[in-house]
Amino acid sequence: MSRLYDILVISLLWAAGCAQSYTVHVNGFAEPKSAIPPNIHIIILTEPDAQNPLFDNEIKGKIVKMLSSRGFLPVDDPASEYALTFKMGMLSHLEQDVRYAGGGGGFVGRHHIFINGGYYIPYIRTEWDQWLQIKVLRGDKAVWVGEASTSKYYTDKRQGVDYLLVGIFEFFGQDTRGLKSVEITEKDPRIADIKTYPQ
Repeated sequence: MSRLYDILVISLLWAAGCAQSYTVHVNGFAEPKSAIPPNIHIIILTEPDAQNPLFDNEIKGKIVKMLSSRGFLPVDDPASEYALTFKMGMLSHLEQDVRYAGGGGGFVGRHHIFINGGYYIPYIRTEWDQWLQIKVLRGDKAVWVGEASTSKYYTDKRQGVDYLLVGIFEFFGQDTRGLKSVEITEKDPRIADIKTYPQ
């Protein structure tokens, strides 16, 4: 019975892993006396020396879509009172994990964990930490800064940025007063919507 339970748990974990999802961690910092009013005109600026200006333009298009859906008015006017800047980056780190190696045989040594007829083998894998920072400025003064991060074992930044944007815009303009974690799945309608940004 115990062995059957173990197999069931592993099957459920495997099935859950098949559904694409990201856990996005968000921190929002707001100037207390400078709330972002609705319906403002705002220009979205890209880094002039960006390593990949084509990818930055994709992110800009998605931000324009998200701002528009919230009642803001993105413009290309440099004289606009409000401006939005963004940066995205990626770093890697090593993470120790275990994988199930089945039961009913095989050598179980000091580097294997034996559980109810099966064993788990530890291994090292690479995790990719993706982060996104958005700043809203009024003139030269930052009135809101949002920071989002997530980790995955593969490096698809085009996919990752969609989840980072959805997570960060959930708290757009707000002071979160601490780290907030949001679980976002591929079935979230906001993920489908962001992919239809104007190109």
